[in-house]
Amino acid sequence: MKTKSLYLLLAALFSALLSCSDDSNEPYIADVAPYSINILVRDAEGNDLLVQDKAEEIKFEYSGEIYGINATIGASRAQPVCFHGLLRLATDDGRHFLSFGEFQGDKNVSDELVIIHWGDGTSDNISFSNHCDIKEGRINIERTIKLNGEIVESTHSLAPHNGKAFIIVKSDTKN
Repeated sequence: MKTKSLYLLLAALFSALLSCSDDSNEPYIADVAPYSINILVRDAEGNDLLVQDKAEEIKFEYSGEIYGINATIGASRAQPVCFHGLLRLATDDGRHFLSFGEFQGDKNVSDELVIIHWGDGTSDNISFSNHCDIKEGRINIERTIKLNGEIVESTHSLAPHNGKAFIIVKSDTKN
């Protein structure tokens, strides 16, 4: 009986060792975080233009829909990314910014157009591209944001929020 148990134990151990392999053909599952487009809006003197009451007049046009400030659209079980439309948020140091998104981080898009209607008769075009490549367990993401056709860099920290923002400098507006 002991010999039979020993053989069964060795067979189970041998089988377990042979089943482990680094050459798996199973697909790699990657979790890529969603992203938003974040914008600080200033005048030529550097004053925050989103603290004024006029901020409520700002609208974003995207995919044939127009979004006002703080109009949360929501997520579903099928798509947990929460597309919130346009939010007006503030950083720890009191700077206000606009956040438009969330967008699915692993979905490839090219030159998606967003039009900002400032509420004063002016507008700006923002286009963004996202390319996500997952190979051999490595995730490579390339994102480009353009303001009126010119590439902009999102370099301004938004603590405590994740992400960075770029700045739009608005000149005197029509009133």
